[in-house]
Amino acid sequence: MKPKLWSLVACSLLFLAGCTAPPETIQPPPAATRPATTQPKEHDITGELKQKIDKLIHQLAAEDFTTREAAETELRNLLLKYSKNFDFVLAHTKHHLDIAKDPEVKTRLERMKIEQYLEWGITGPLLKQFPDILAQLTSPDGFDRYNIVERLGNSKHPDATNTLLKALCDKDEDVREVAARGLGQIGDPRAIESL
Repeated sequence: MKPKLWSLVACSLLFLAGCTAPPETIQPPPAATRPATTQPKEHDITGELKQKIDKLIHQLAAEDFTTREAAETELRNLLLKYSKNFDFVLAHTKHHLDIAKDPEVKTRLERMKIEQYLEWGITGPLLKQFPDILAQLTSPDGFDRYNIVERLGNSKHPDATNTLLKALCDKDEDVREVAARGLGQIGDPRAIESL
């Protein structure tokens, strides 16, 4: 064998031997040492919302009429402003409604809840049948919205028509489809043009 060729074969064998060495003989490179960096604290939106709601509920019981009105308006705005956290805002507000002893606070919160339901066209017996309907209709989770829209359609209740008409504009195609099917089951003539 020529010296150059022999040298090439020897280098190749040495190279292959290094590549096939048992794992315990291969030492990992030392971990790079870097100073620990402090991560910025994540903004706790639900904690902030809880504080805002608690403060506004307290203001609903104020002696000053203007303060009570402003607090009620701000509570309504929270439901719109924090749409991604709608379920949390609604649940925490409902908690206050359940435990409220002050008649002024209870009356205002009950009125707000009913007005929100009415905005969706949900009235009378349907409210009793689906007490948590509003939270599900505005949930960011498409499956939640699909589930409640399907149940409304299956109820075949005429009061569900307005709500299902709104659901025809949902961003989720499946929700729109089940809303259309529900409107067909109810058979309300008001739905013909939209369908």
